[in-house]
Amino acid sequence: MGNRPVLKRIIEIVVSLAAIAVLLVIFWDFWQEIVGIVLGYVVARIGVNILFTVQLLHEDGNKICTKDFNYDEKTYKRNCKIGEEEISLWFESMTEPTREAEYVIQDDPKKDFRVDTFIQSNFTCLIDAHQASYVENKNMIRLDDCEQDAEGRYVLTTSRTVFYNDLLTNRMMDYKFHGDLTLRALYEPGKYLTPLKESRLSNHIGINVIIFCGDKMLLPCRGGAATQTKKGVTSGIAIGLNEADVAKVLCGEGDHHPKIEGHGAFEKVIFEKLKGFTTFTDAEIEACQKDGSIKFYSLGFCRLIYNGGKPQFYYALCVDESLRGKFVLQKKEWKKQKAVDAICFYVFADGIALTKKRDGHILLQGANGGKDMVKKAEPSFFVNLWYIQQQPKKQGIPKWIYED
Repeated sequence: MGNRPVLKRIIEIVVSLAAIAVLLVIFWDFWQEIVGIVLGYVVARIGVNILFTVQLLHEDGNKICTKDFNYDEKTYKRNCKIGEEEISLWFESMTEPTREAEYVIQDDPKKDFRVDTFIQSNFTCLIDAHQASYVENKNMIRLDDCEQDAEGRYVLTTSRTVFYNDLLTNRMMDYKFHGDLTLRALYEPGKYLTPLKESRLSNHIGINVIIFCGDKMLLPCRGGAATQTKKGVTSGIAIGLNEADVAKVLCGEGDHHPKIEGHGAFEKVIFEKLKGFTTFTDAEIEACQKDGSIKFYSLGFCRLIYNGGKPQFYYALCVDESLRGKFVLQKKEWKKQKAVDAICFYVFADGIALTKKRDGHILLQGANGGKDMVKKAEPSFFVNLWYIQQQPKKQGIPKWIYED
């Protein structure tokens, strides 16, 4: 009697399997068709996902070309020597590169830049260029024009744009849409860049600062969702100048922003950013500048060809070796943060060298006191190095930076 429930269950299973077998035989052709449809759908989805993944891996290269331009070489092409190797760079220097730059900023916070109707009408296909990038909108500072005054200072006329305008213009100059159409072919088709005051691109101000601590160089590594140079290294500070920066550290409160004069112009912004990955306080930074343990150099600015003439300002910051402990090189939350061009970690390198096999990559020697590391480098980082090399050797900058 005790085995009857088990026997009953076995009989039920056998009958059920027999019934399923009979149904499969009767409706075999039907099931074949269903299975074929399901398998076809799965294979198609896998193929689409593989293709999409490949496109995302090449997103940076699809958006921006960094070499082999058709612009006038004599005007725009420069070479930066690193060790025994050279890399070609394309940009228009807007300042005299052999001396430090001083600026006067005339800002109009009520003037807003708008992209033209063609870009507006193609918003959807253009923004698709950034599918693998983390993006968010914010008010940025646009450079409308630049002139030199009688005292040799550079007078910068600035207004407002938004980061989405940059995504739709400067950061995707070579992205192909509607066949082989590109924004470079439409807005910068000739041998020479359109003058700033006539440019129809967003042209928000970018800032690059190479940071040295003793004989070491600090390089941040970006995350995989950066809008440019994914998982690559760049200058110690590499930011776009936004309205919050200006309101907080340059101009104070209120609608009217007066003239901003001074050596370097964006020095306060840079030191504010420095505090984000160090333990420096405002008082300590001020004291270190006075005693010479922190030195700040304003190198100049240019218009980057690969970004359609976007303005980029370059600086060097030298910190005494005794202050090495002030730097925070890695935090767990940095890898999970959601921010435009977020930084995952920082590396102190004993030196850098160009790699022959991988174009645009550099060898970080003795990264954080350990093994050498090879990383892709942002083109603007090399321009930052070029500006350092054009000027007389400066105190605090390691000898290995210079060509000789």
